[in-house]
Amino acid sequence: MWRRLILVLTIFLSTKALADETARVRMSGIGRMSCAHWQSSKDRYAEGVVWLYGFWTGLNYVAAVQQVTQSEIDSSSIAKEVAKTCAASPSTPLAQAAWQTFAGLTKER
Repeated sequence: MWRRLILVLTIFLSTKALADETARVRMSGIGRMSCAHWQSSKDRYAEGVVWLYGFWTGLNYVAAVQQVTQSEIDSSSIAKEVAKTCAASPSTPLAQAAWQTFAGLTKER
């Protein structure tokens, strides 16, 4: 089971494949919506922040199980960092922006 999940996450490491794979992932909640949608109102932003916490925790959980680098960013900075990624491409799905941000932050260490 974990190997299959890691395989999926490995596919996500390729930025080019990321957009195609994100479209095929059975995404729930606001993560499937665009960055622009997420940032379009206070309520949507708040919903997205909660979603990001859960998604980020899931990514860290998988990283821990696989004994690879986890993100050490504090919770209050997650949305700020993802917003930076979103600024470059507002039409990007929130999940894709979150993944790109996570991958970028863990690669830098």
